[in-house]
Amino acid sequence: MIMFNWLAPLSSISAPESLPATSKKTRQQPFLRKLLHAPPPVLLDLLCGLSDDLATFYKLGLVPRRIGQQAEKLADWCWFAGTLVDLVEVGVELSVIGSAITESGRSPF
Repeated sequence: MIMFNWLAPLSSISAPESLPATSKKTRQQPFLRKLLHAPPPVLLDLLCGLSDDLATFYKLGLVPRRIGQQAEKLADWCWFAGTLVDLVEVGVELSVIGSAITESGRSPF
């Protein structure tokens, strides 16, 4: 079990954006704006990590029962959705590799 697994997605969301070298102004965007514009897999990882930690805290007796049980359900659904997202990513990668092989004229076998 990994506690605080949500820190990696949170740090990638809150990381400062790289600006062009010609731009001298470094205007920081609000966190909520960064959160709303984050990629869906990162948001899913963040939600999954938070709900896993809440479910663990419930099992340790640190969080009320109702919140803990809802966090367990949410963690299960996030895990399932994450698995589906990973399967789609693998399928896309396989199709890209397959099309690159057919364009090169070589047989994969």
